[in-house]
Amino acid sequence: MKILLVGYYGAQNAGDEWLLEKTKQLLTKRWPNNEYVILHTKNLVQNGCRYVKKFSWNLIKSIYEVDAVVFGGGSVLQDVTSKKSLYFYLLIIWLAKLSGKKVWLIGQGMGPFMAWGSWWLVKQTLFLVDGIAVRDQESSDLLKKMRIKPSKQVLAADLAFWQAGFSKEGPRKGDKLMVSLRNYPIFLDNWLKLAEFFKKNTDKKLFFDVQRGEDQKKMFEFSKRMDIYDMQAVLEQSVEMPGVGMMLGMRYHALVWAILRRIPFLALVYDDKVLALAKEFGQEFVDLRKPMPAKELFEKYEKIKNNYQDYVQKIGCKLPTIIARANLNERVLN
Repeated sequence: MKILLVGYYGAQNAGDEWLLEKTKQLLTKRWPNNEYVILHTKNLVQNGCRYVKKFSWNLIKSIYEVDAVVFGGGSVLQDVTSKKSLYFYLLIIWLAKLSGKKVWLIGQGMGPFMAWGSWWLVKQTLFLVDGIAVRDQESSDLLKKMRIKPSKQVLAADLAFWQAGFSKEGPRKGDKLMVSLRNYPIFLDNWLKLAEFFKKNTDKKLFFDVQRGEDQKKMFEFSKRMDIYDMQAVLEQSVEMPGVGMMLGMRYHALVWAILRRIPFLALVYDDKVLALAKEFGQEFVDLRKPMPAKELFEKYEKIKNNYQDYVQKIGCKLPTIIARANLNERVLN
């Protein structure tokens, strides 16, 4: 089968590349002799796959050439990033269905939608697709509000959890704090409080560079005093991680990386997907979208340190359920 894979691929984001690999593994398990065409930032052929550039005639041609279109992971159907991006992904679905192709969405987060018109357009488009596997309860609830047929959807989990191995013993209480930050328009005062936290906190800090080069560069005032670790290299196991005891993070898949190692984390919430992940695994969080009380970050950080094994256990109790749920992504591929 020839399949077009759609997602935020090619932007040097280790989390999205992780999802791409998981998507290919899942589809290859279902149909062993697949040929993949991958939506990307450029046109090229690499490792037996053809990559087609967004907003190009090659993409339109590919839609007509393939047998199916699969949206593999992430939250592409939302209008917070931009309405233009949302309309682009909806157009791919419409072109695929008009040309008689199967369309599946797996490991997806739905929304948020800032405009009612966006919500309505997504609803009408999702009536056309052949199957939808969402990664969290909030996305599932949204599909119910849209009245998408129950037979067409399933509550699964993020594709990074699909057939994932995880630490059964849990981590030793390492002495290093892994930090994952991204540039995002939050309250300036909250950035100042984060800076104060890093200044006063004496733990050895490691910076997790999720979007290669970008996170480190744009967060230079924070990262310049930390050892830098490239997440893509860590995922490829070409770089070993030292004894990380806790994660302080904004990036969704940096937190997933910590979860699979049963490393407690303090989530720095900038959107609902990070909030949902922290709540699902019983971890502490601070909401950077609201004015943050001066002591909140310190207090929650100390709470995790003082009750460390409790937070390890919360992850350990939930993780097998989430991995089992992630395997349900396969169910919609009919």
